[in-house]
Amino acid sequence: MRKYIFSLIFISLGIFLLFINFYQNNKIEYPETIFVENAKVFDKAFNSLIEEVRGNFSLIKNKYSDPSTVKNSSDNDKFFIKLLQNNPELLSVSYIQDDYKIHIYKSKNSIVIGTDSTSELDIVKWQRFRGDKFISSWEESFEVEFIASAWYKDLRKNKNRVHWIFDIKTQNNNQLIPDNNLFYSGYSYINGTANCVILLSFSRMQLLESFDIYNNYDRVNLLVETDAGKKMNLGSGITQTFKDIDKQSNDYSFKDSLIKETMFHYDRFDKQDSGIFNFAYNEKNYWNSFKKYNNDYGIKYYLLSVPNSEIIKKSGINSYNTIEFPSGILLLIIGLSTLFINKSRFYHILQRKIPPLKTLLMEDENRYLEFKSSLRWDYRQEKVNPALEQVIFKTMAAFGNTDGGILLIGVDDDKNILGLEKDFSTLKKNDADYFEIHLRNLIHTLMGVKYVSKYVRMNFETIDSKVVCKIKILKADEPLFLQTKDKNGKSEEKFYVRSGNSSQEIKSIADINDYINTRWK
Repeated sequence: MRKYIFSLIFISLGIFLLFINFYQNNKIEYPETIFVENAKVFDKAFNSLIEEVRGNFSLIKNKYSDPSTVKNSSDNDKFFIKLLQNNPELLSVSYIQDDYKIHIYKSKNSIVIGTDSTSELDIVKWQRFRGDKFISSWEESFEVEFIASAWYKDLRKNKNRVHWIFDIKTQNNNQLIPDNNLFYSGYSYINGTANCVILLSFSRMQLLESFDIYNNYDRVNLLVETDAGKKMNLGSGITQTFKDIDKQSNDYSFKDSLIKETMFHYDRFDKQDSGIFNFAYNEKNYWNSFKKYNNDYGIKYYLLSVPNSEIIKKSGINSYNTIEFPSGILLLIIGLSTLFINKSRFYHILQRKIPPLKTLLMEDENRYLEFKSSLRWDYRQEKVNPALEQVIFKTMAAFGNTDGGILLIGVDDDKNILGLEKDFSTLKKNDADYFEIHLRNLIHTLMGVKYVSKYVRMNFETIDSKVVCKIKILKADEPLFLQTKDKNGKSEEKFYVRSGNSSQEIKSIADINDYINTRWK
């Protein structure tokens, strides 16, 4: 009976999407009218962001209008917790009054607040809250390196104006490097005799995802220039990184020349405060929207650009190539198919799907994707190294304990396809089938047959006669403790999760329990 219910749902959705497609294709639409509506929605969202930033600066200034209240720890905690809870896109807030510092940031499902705990500048007291509930506290000794940085000096020098900063360096592997996923807005002022600085940090990816136009189109350029004259391209897509428009690159690409062409045409509208224009470049048309701001916002202008072909493709103007048409046909096929094939086998086929290797290699290693040169062959030592297998299992366990992911075996860190021939040569039979049997036997022992059957999918793909193993680990509904052995051969359990583009062990029992309660609550 359930098979027929699912079939009716798929068929109904398919008919509904085909009806929507038919309705849309009978409406008369043009690229410029679609872009105008897109631009209006974006303008409203962008204005909301910069107004919200100014509002937060005013809110913090009013909070500490009396400088003596800055050391009221309990009141500070309540104020900043509420501030971050009311601003989902805000990652952290720093407030500095002379030598006294307050820093608050989001950490998973909690909020961490740091304040100067003594008269020493390099001692900070940290407290963690979940909601309004106090969780823990600790003290930390650290170097106040940012005070000597150029951006901080500029912020202190140019008071009573909004600053936008894209290149603040953060600690990463004991090195200070810019984080391309973060950008900041700062403000400094004099309060009585006190020098005050406010710094807000944002996630670029979260920000772009909040703009509908980035979800509507794959290729979008958002260019901004700050009052300080810093021109930045926030990326042609959500996964792109910041790029300094004025900085010359050795890799002068089509994208670089397109941006310069966009700026050239924008400069022709120097007497307009806002507008929409079109230009042709390399036999392609581009739609653009811009708006200029006064000095109160810290931004001179934004310039939004979308290819005409992208608008036509995504809107499906006079075409049945919109998402509704193929989706409707697909749902009808699925609905009709489930009436005649075994339901469990049908879902099994869907879950086994792993993207093509070429698609996966367009991405770098990240939270959801990892490359491994081999299963057990050590390319450095030129021999079998069983310890490498443990790294594979650690990665698989970490994916399952986090949000799932894909592991490619036979691809090195530079995305070179090495293949599995070296691994094959170490096995009794030199082929992919025996490789899969060997690997499955190992993970069945370490993870359990039930877990592997439920959450692990595996297949192989051959490119240029080189075989690569693709393993998809689904987001697990239960925590997995990986069975390992220490140096003395004694069995022990370890708990791994993904952190950025690496797999990390959580060693503390308290931290493991906290993670499990948060992840599987």
